[in-house]
Amino acid sequence: YTLLPYLYTLFAEAHTDGAPIMRPVWYEFENDGKDVVLSGADNLFMLGPGLLVVPVTTENVGLAPGDTMEINAPGSSSQLWYSAEDGAVVRGGNVRIPVKDSAVPAYYRGGTIVARKDRARRSSRAMTFDPHTLVVALDTSGSASGRVFLDDGISQDTGSNRAMRRVAMSGGTLSCGGDEAHVWGKGTYTPAAEPSPEPASQGVIGRVFGTPPASKEVALNADDVARGMEVERVIFLGLPANKAFKAVFDDGREEALVKSPYITPGLEATTSALTLRTPGVRLHQDWQLRIVAA
Repeated sequence: YTLLPYLYTLFAEAHTDGAPIMRPVWYEFENDGKDVVLSGADNLFMLGPGLLVVPVTTENVGLAPGDTMEINAPGSSSQLWYSAEDGAVVRGGNVRIPVKDSAVPAYYRGGTIVARKDRARRSSRAMTFDPHTLVVALDTSGSASGRVFLDDGISQDTGSNRAMRRVAMSGGTLSCGGDEAHVWGKGTYTPAAEPSPEPASQGVIGRVFGTPPASKEVALNADDVARGMEVERVIFLGLPANKAFKAVFDDGREEALVKSPYITPGLEATTSALTLRTPGVRLHQDWQLRIVAA
């Protein structure tokens, strides 16, 4: 469920552009036989442009503490990959990575931004009004970009009320706006009133175990729905961990970046990532902020 905003965006791209959701490595990286060599990378795959998944196919690897495996990370030596568990960096080429039996190894691609919703829920419908988390994985130039598709998540045909948004980091500035390169990039999404998510007592669990029915659903206004567009935190991968940074907003506000307690929910680990908490911005609106040394 955490990656549903990212997956939803990938399916929107598949609908308009035909881009696959799961991708062989060669779809994203051209084999030039010199800086980028893809031999030995056929056991890896990309989830969209931003996530590399490393299936563990060797028996018993990951059962013992300290287990590792060798992979051919895609890209040249300038391509950065950040562990989804602790943010540890590996570069393109033959590398050894740690393996545990608690999770399949996955890596954020340097130069991309991935949208998530991190609060644990029982269903996707219950996540509708949860805020977003943005994972900004910087490349060697300190840049990154990604897409977020917005619509009501319910209608078969949302008409004009849909938008492909672009979030980008460049020159220390993080911004959000329409993605001019996409057919829906000039679209706008306006949160509208809709019924509240089904309470648990009205769902299957309530019917099976006899939970008393809840009161009639209450329609939520546009402000309630807009809560689901909020950005709750921004996790930065690639900023120097030994330096202090702050975010400076256009209205003069300043917020310090703090050490991130995790990169992926459920995989709590010591990380070098920095987090901007509650920036007070929403994905359906245009905005920008600057990351500067504190």
